[in-house]
Amino acid sequence: MSEEKEEASFSILRIYDEPEERRNVPESSGIASQHEHPAQSELDGVYGTPQQSPGPLTQHSLVYQEMSPMTPQEWALQALDRSELQASWLCEAEPGEEAEFSPSFLPGSEFDEVVVRQRTPRESWKVGKLRHGKKVYAVAISGSTHHVYTCGHGYIKVWDESALHAWDKAPRAQMNFQDHQNCVLTCKLFPDEQSLITGGLSRTLTLWDLAPTPRIRAQLASTGPMCYSLAISSNAQICLACFKGFVEIWDLQNQILIRKHEVPEYGSRCVDIVGNKFWTGGEDTSLYSWDLRSYQRLQQHDLQHEVEESTEILCCDVSSDNQYLVTGSKNSATVYQLLY
Repeated sequence: MSEEKEEASFSILRIYDEPEERRNVPESSGIASQHEHPAQSELDGVYGTPQQSPGPLTQHSLVYQEMSPMTPQEWALQALDRSELQASWLCEAEPGEEAEFSPSFLPGSEFDEVVVRQRTPRESWKVGKLRHGKKVYAVAISGSTHHVYTCGHGYIKVWDESALHAWDKAPRAQMNFQDHQNCVLTCKLFPDEQSLITGGLSRTLTLWDLAPTPRIRAQLASTGPMCYSLAISSNAQICLACFKGFVEIWDLQNQILIRKHEVPEYGSRCVDIVGNKFWTGGEDTSLYSWDLRSYQRLQQHDLQHEVEESTEILCCDVSSDNQYLVTGSKNSATVYQLLY
């Protein structure tokens, strides 16, 4: 791809910091423990110094469009099932332009497809800080209520929309774990945003009902010691839980483990699902796609792209209405409002 084509395919999202008078607000110590968790050294291997892998190591996020020589349209057409095309971002529109549908022909296909063009944010503004009190290893934000869920050691804190534009507001609720040494490393909202699933060091995946008050609905006994990532299908029937060297495939309706699917050991840090395909990636800088019906590997993409961050970001999530971006690090979460 030529440099001109690459420049036309991607844009940089400008992030504006908080006002000067707010930068000196001290970080709250919250209820952080004075003693390290027994598994903290293992967590440092996950979120601090990465474990060594056979291939070159690169700290990167699972962003296919930015890392591949292909255009975002080509990536999306390969990754998405036809049933998912109308709900996914495929190409960039000008700021202020509404989402629109246009016919597109897929090479090797006998069908005309519909491609969605949605607005992309042109910049963001830091609007708030959520004082979680400990390291925020996982975060989720709903699009309907703009509630934020910050996760880590011992508890999950729930923040309502009024806290998103504040710097020292108390959480709306706190969901404590029965085992206070438990640590949540990953969480995922259900498509209806009425339930949450979490995973981490407890050898269980926990299903939470969020309304009217948060409570545990069920716990699924997993086979791995540390769950790195979770993904849920658009119909909320299938959940994928990513462990080192394998992915658990769960039937959420019947709460049954369907399959323990082996994946490359150093390519099992992240997982996502779209239609009848799922994707995994990790320290080996490769991206793998798999057929959810036959469990066969479909593609492998070797990604050599280095992403540098000025501060350590442990997790992030974007609200389904594309209004807010929340990142987790240290002992707090930062809220950004996306501007169009």
